[in-house]
Amino acid sequence: MTRSAAPVPEPFTTSPDGKMVKCKVCAPHIPLEPKRWMLRGSMSTHLKTDSHRGHAHAGHTVSLEERVRMNEQQAEAERAQRDTQATALQNLPDFHMRSPAPREQSQQELGMWDEYEMNGGSFEIAEDPAELAEREGRQWLEREVGELSIWNAEAFAKAIGFGDTVNVDILEDDPEVDELLAEAMGNAREWTCQLSLRQGHMTRSTWLTFRYHFADVDEPETANHFGGTQGARKNNEFRPYDTKTMFLLDVLDNLPHLRISDSLMKVFLWILKECGANDVPSFYRLRKMQKSLCEHSGVPTLPCKSGQGNVFYINDPRTIIAKDWANPLVRKYIHVYPEITDGPISEIWHAEKWRKDMDLSALSQMWDDGNGVPEFTVKSILSGYPIAMPNPERTYARGRPIYTSLIDLFEQYCDFKKIIESTHSKPIETYDALTNDEVLVKLYQSSGPADNPMANEICGHMIGRANLPCRKCNVGGTHREKESDEVYHSMFTAGEPRTKGETLAEVVSQVELACLGVASHVETRQTASGVKDAYTQPWIEELINRARKMHQDEPNRTHESIKQELLAWVEENKDRVYNSFLTMKGFDPNRDTPVELLHTILLGIVKYVWYGSHSTWSEASKKTFAIRLQSTNTNGLSIHAIRSNYIMQYANSLIGRQLKTVAQTSVFHVYDLVSDKQFALWKAVGQLSALLWFPEIRDLNTYLVSVYHPYYHLLKLNASKPDRQEDVETAVANVLDLFAEIDPSKIIEKIKLHILAHVREDILRFGPLVGVATEFFECFNVIFRMCSILSNHRAPSRDIAYQLADQEAMKHRLTGGHWRSELVSDSGSAVWECAGPGVIDYLREKPLLQKLYGWTDPQPKAPGTFGLAPMTRGHGQHVRPSVNFGDTATSKALNAAAFSSISQWNPCKYIVARSGDQCIVGSWIVGESPIDNSSTIGRIVEVLSQGISAIVVIDVFHAASTRHPLFDMPMLARRQEETTYLILPGKAIQFEFNVQHDCHSAGCRANGVRPVVQERVESDLTETFIVHEGLARYVINTHAFHNAHLIRHILPRNLTAPIPLYDDRRKKHDELAATLRSSEDEKRRKKKEKEQQKQKEKEAKAAAAVPIHSSESGDPGATQDHGSRKKRKAK
Repeated sequence: MTRSAAPVPEPFTTSPDGKMVKCKVCAPHIPLEPKRWMLRGSMSTHLKTDSHRGHAHAGHTVSLEERVRMNEQQAEAERAQRDTQATALQNLPDFHMRSPAPREQSQQELGMWDEYEMNGGSFEIAEDPAELAEREGRQWLEREVGELSIWNAEAFAKAIGFGDTVNVDILEDDPEVDELLAEAMGNAREWTCQLSLRQGHMTRSTWLTFRYHFADVDEPETANHFGGTQGARKNNEFRPYDTKTMFLLDVLDNLPHLRISDSLMKVFLWILKECGANDVPSFYRLRKMQKSLCEHSGVPTLPCKSGQGNVFYINDPRTIIAKDWANPLVRKYIHVYPEITDGPISEIWHAEKWRKDMDLSALSQMWDDGNGVPEFTVKSILSGYPIAMPNPERTYARGRPIYTSLIDLFEQYCDFKKIIESTHSKPIETYDALTNDEVLVKLYQSSGPADNPMANEICGHMIGRANLPCRKCNVGGTHREKESDEVYHSMFTAGEPRTKGETLAEVVSQVELACLGVASHVETRQTASGVKDAYTQPWIEELINRARKMHQDEPNRTHESIKQELLAWVEENKDRVYNSFLTMKGFDPNRDTPVELLHTILLGIVKYVWYGSHSTWSEASKKTFAIRLQSTNTNGLSIHAIRSNYIMQYANSLIGRQLKTVAQTSVFHVYDLVSDKQFALWKAVGQLSALLWFPEIRDLNTYLVSVYHPYYHLLKLNASKPDRQEDVETAVANVLDLFAEIDPSKIIEKIKLHILAHVREDILRFGPLVGVATEFFECFNVIFRMCSILSNHRAPSRDIAYQLADQEAMKHRLTGGHWRSELVSDSGSAVWECAGPGVIDYLREKPLLQKLYGWTDPQPKAPGTFGLAPMTRGHGQHVRPSVNFGDTATSKALNAAAFSSISQWNPCKYIVARSGDQCIVGSWIVGESPIDNSSTIGRIVEVLSQGISAIVVIDVFHAASTRHPLFDMPMLARRQEETTYLILPGKAIQFEFNVQHDCHSAGCRANGVRPVVQERVESDLTETFIVHEGLARYVINTHAFHNAHLIRHILPRNLTAPIPLYDDRRKKHDELAATLRSSEDEKRRKKKEKEQQKQKEKEAKAAAAVPIHSSESGDPGATQDHGSRKKRKAK
């Protein structure tokens, strides 16, 4: 018979099964029902928790004085009970026991007593360990509460049980004081407990029991084998974490560059425990807390299955976008409306896709200025407003603003497309950190940044050699047709544009052909059109096989009936069969896969010219290039440290980072190592690369657009020059023409060259191409790999998605992002919460944490900010170096009279320019002259500071009126070859740029020798380096990417604008086409001769292997050989 459960005391109530109990005092304060229940064994522990006492205090409002009085009464009652028990013991009857026999003392005992009496020794009675721990704990609490300056620590210590109770005066009840006292009391108990444990008066099991009974736990949880402090107190400062320790452990577990395994985390917890740290959770409790955070403020991870049946996981993009809107640091950078800017074009919302080409329904259709202005959709305004009111979107908006957020995706798009389209009918509900209101957000595709093979897949284009090889246009033809003058010339320009409607129609036609079961027909059509969709291709192959099998199983069935049956299946499964990119609203794959800088420029044309150069060099030439490259001035280049020997050693395997260095600097080092045409190509590639890395376009007319563009009147074009080509067009033309002149076949074999012809239209559509470069995604690869390093790779995408989701949630909490709370307001609306001030301020105040998370201060350093030179040791202490103004080069400046010659100044390491550059001594800068406010070019000689301001002295140089005869770049020299110093205010520095010494004109040679540094010390080996001659002539590096737009803005256009190579490009292209035909005819002739020669050799070999058969000879071997040959032929 089952025994019924014992009744529970107040204020508890039991669950229906009798196994769990719930506190009626605390339950109303716990939002989740499962969290309200606890084990029956936890009742006594729960009554002692701070949370229960706080809730009981809130319900009964017992003052602190009353609680002290009640404690005194309880202590008096306990003392009276002890006195009664003592009296009862005294009244017990006497028991007469036999006295023990006297024991004879040993010689040792007698000697001990004699020694005691002779020497007058004394004994002390040992103190009770409990009393000793109590006194030590009272002293510890007295010190801690005294430091807090809360009240009389001694009186309060007595009031809470450390010693005899007395009547004391207590201050007024203050929640903040109560919280500090609660923390002090808990620490005092912990300290007393640890003291007893160290002195041997308490066992470890008793100590764990003591810790448990003073913990705030929902259930009696046993720590893992490492142990841990259970039930830490709830700290609102570090919400949603219980304690600061829990917060820091979660931070440690989600570092993007440093992954912590479970075993290592257990070691950390053990170390913290052994060091006596407070609030150290067990490993189980830590993981439980992280799981809880993920459920209510994390990013969901969704399982998906591709059309071919592959299983993978993704993080919900709706939640990620919602967190961006709810994050104050991110929200201010989110734009929802197109802009017609009067200033530079720097973002996609300045360009034509948002302004002219996008479907209006895919943009934010309402305007919300927060002042009650009527909100109209664009369609309503264009149509005259009255016909479709109210707006149907108001049915689910319920007064909330609705916006559109454009995102970029290019992998596993089918499932992403479903999620994106779901937001069109059910928008994302999120918190707008800019307006502090709840808003709705729809998602649409913006662009598809990818390398060229991936871009071809997105567009459904054939990867490899096709008759029409471009994914963006229909240029091309058969190989013979490409050799003709007309088609060959068309390869240098953009052809008739492709559209996603045409591409989808072609894919549908191929699917219909596949239903006939003839693969060759489909292949012929794919080659002719250039459309071969990688997503649909597996289904095409399956349809071909199914059609063949159906025809084999039913020979009498017509091809048309089989086709109709298969097409019916395709119609039912068209979402699985056809490429999702081709059916996405607001996204045109052929136009929205822009030219990608990393893979088309650096890993394309730069790599081509680099290989064409170094592959012909001798060992001496390679060594010469390496020495020159290592001597490059890198100030103003914003590149990594140059390792020239590494670049030459792995010349065929360079990555984008190294090719970026090669593109910006090689022109100064290869002038006598390559042919004239190759050197001209180096200059053209460097010039184009710098133009494409512009972060902003100040004058679109000058930068890009010719007057033949259909929107030239909207872009304020200068119609007085109808035949001109602008910078980017000219630079692209020069690159293509030079590649073709070196090898005419390159233009039809390397599709990356033709893709350059589409640069102009992509810039018009998206703005500067650096804004859609995949280089940003490539930099994320290290994070992606670190998320996989601790996985067992049985579920790789899931493990990576989980870790990325945790990092996303941690980033959101650290930066002050909001998330939907589990609570609901009185009006029924959602409640949005964020992390506590301790969490948010921690990232702002801890530089180490910022570095570990890759966080940069959103507030850049103000212009004129300087960094002082390091302190030096003098007279046993560190001293800030200072100089007398009269002893510096600054005193020789033209405007030095404005400063006292005896004033003291501090040398500085750097000064911050208006562009944000940190300019050091030796940097070349453009500054604003204090004499006439004009732009002045010079090299920094000194940076000095006095108080909170700094001055910069520069060696003034002037730009020559003509370009360098070899490098085609602006030159710098001193006026009359005289050194002139000029003092500029620190805030007058505009930007830094790169300059190289004119070693070609000066005749600089590699005649310097220095020891090779190995293991950070100088070895016995030596290396040579360039020693610059005394000629003070320099060249402005217009191939440098950094501040390329700024240096071109201050220099005259005749010094920087690209110069067309040929006045009549068509005539040149016809010449190159003729050369191509001649070379291709020669190749075909040689190939035919080679094939004929092989055929003759084959026939001769076959004839030699067959002997002449003669019946007269009677040779049995001949007959046998002839018979075996007949058998082989039959076989």
